[in-house]
Amino acid sequence: MIGSTIYYISESQQRPKFVGFNLVSIYEEDLFLNLHGATVIVDLACESQDAFLRRLQAQPHGWSTQVFVTAESKYSPFLSDGEFDA
Repeated sequence: MIGSTIYYISESQQRPKFVGFNLVSIYEEDLFLNLHGATVIVDLACESQDAFLRRLQAQPHGWSTQVFVTAESKYSPFLSDGEFDA
């Protein structure tokens, strides 16, 4: 995670405050083109989170993206790297 861009995926307009992270708050369609090798923190409602995780893992570079969720959902144990605990 050191030196990589961290994307914070949320439907909220508020950015979380983390010290020492290069944090980008974004929820856009073209996001999937820029995630190769990035770290992603997903903070979405369960259904939206599962849809995001499925879509990300379907991308050719999905395997190289480190993905953490803020709350467990149906697919998060299988499609993420675990829960993010700030």
